[in-house]
Amino acid sequence: MVLGGLIHDSKMTKEKLSSWVKSGGTIETVGARLGLQQGLSLEKNAEHMNYEALAKFIRMKFEAKNAGKQLPYAEFGTGLQNKEKTKNFLAGELIAGSSVENVGKYLGVWGLPLNQQRIHANWRAFKRYSKMYA
Repeated sequence: MVLGGLIHDSKMTKEKLSSWVKSGGTIETVGARLGLQQGLSLEKNAEHMNYEALAKFIRMKFEAKNAGKQLPYAEFGTGLQNKEKTKNFLAGELIAGSSVENVGKYLGVWGLPLNQQRIHANWRAFKRYSKMYA
């Protein structure tokens, strides 16, 4: 995350986002602090360097409001999947030797422009598999 001209690592980003969740920050105010513009399409905002930080804030806010429940991590197979089931699926694909392209196609992310990939329900799963495969 880049904030005030400073690059924050993942630990600092999580701390800052947590403080905004605790202080009751809204998606609009946090989005503005991160430099995302209101009124732009989701695809346009997805191109912004802080888009993933805003997505993380939204997940953290949901989890704080809903007593630890988690937003679905991905959608494939039988429907919505949590992070653990997704990790197990990806590990199985890695063991089976599935390519990043094949997993990306299965998840529906492969071949989409980057700004559409970043807003796809399976973006995080695809990104995780890409890192696992490397």
